[in-house]
Amino acid sequence: MGIDKAELDGYFILNDRVSVVQISSGRTVSAEDIFQYLRANGTSAVTVSVPSSANVALPIGSQFTLRQAGTGQITFVAESGVSIAVRTSGTLATARVGAVVTLTKVEADTWDLDGDVSIT
Repeated sequence: MGIDKAELDGYFILNDRVSVVQISSGRTVSAEDIFQYLRANGTSAVTVSVPSSANVALPIGSQFTLRQAGTGQITFVAESGVSIAVRTSGTLATARVGAVVTLTKVEADTWDLDGDVSIT
């Protein structure tokens, strides 16, 4: 069950601030995380799974902003059939403490990962 544009518009009318959500373990992005600021401030690595549209129907344009506030690197893993585009020589992981990245759904099972990603 997904969220449509009318639901997102209503969300912004009711919620004019982004919530800061502390994360310390692996998670799969979900509708509850849309437009939230996810902050990993621990020493353990955090794996963020990006689900297929068949498993979690997130609307195109959904965005998730994540910050590596601690020493634990954030790594992104795509479910089967999902692709995550990253800049040339980039990896699907944050670069360092203080790194901020944005994950944006651009097509049904295609995502862009922008920001301070690790370089190979």
